[in-house]
Amino acid sequence: MPIRKPHGEKKERSLFKSYVLLISEDTATLAREAGVSRSRIYAALEPRGSLGHHNARKIAAYVARRLKLSEREELELRAELLGTPENLVRAYLGTRMQTADLLGIDPDNAGRILEPGGRIYHGAGTRAIEKLEEMGTPEYVTESVRERTLPPAGHRAGRGRFPEAEARQSRRGPRKATLEETKPRLAAALEKSGMGLAELRQRTGLGRETIRHALYGRGGGKTAEVIALALGEELGLSEEEMALVAWEIVRPPKERS
Repeated sequence: MPIRKPHGEKKERSLFKSYVLLISEDTATLAREAGVSRSRIYAALEPRGSLGHHNARKIAAYVARRLKLSEREELELRAELLGTPENLVRAYLGTRMQTADLLGIDPDNAGRILEPGGRIYHGAGTRAIEKLEEMGTPEYVTESVRERTLPPAGHRAGRGRFPEAEARQSRRGPRKATLEETKPRLAAALEKSGMGLAELRQRTGLGRETIRHALYGRGGGKTAEVIALALGEELGLSEEEMALVAWEIVRPPKERS
């Protein structure tokens, strides 16, 4: 007879409790067989408790083995144990840093992947989807990432899908023109490299505001050196060309004529 999954806020741990009743083991045996401490079993049974990824994975895996659950049922249980019911992407991929390492993307976009409503930048989303497909990830996980991946900057097909992202892209237009006028060498190098701001941050390890100041304000010497080196390695620039790019970064923007 199939297990009916109770609904409602007051039954947040009903799925795990239902499975525990079917297994018919006391908490000490359950903890020992799952490879976790007994306190983690008690925490899992609490209505509003939540576990870390490591313990949730071990408990869900043991329950799945005992009851011969499907992969999706195991992920649903793991998501519940994590305190994020129905977030199967987070249950499958783990923490933000684990996701970043696993998919080869920056932690910011990894965090967006794990959030149900998170919008993922096109480059990172494309790389993540390719990696997920290589790993043989369940289609419902891959599809969730695909649906939330933004189109490339300037792409006009399917407009209206992500209005908040389109608003950001429309605001970027004037800024790009300003950068070309105030820091032409830097703008040309960025254009030729094809690097977006997210990839530039990933390559350099610099923060969002640091990059913004370097492009549209006056960057520091170390920041200029790191950005110029990243662009130089990508484009094969000479030392003199990199020095000119770095000089533009540390100088205040030229006033428009």
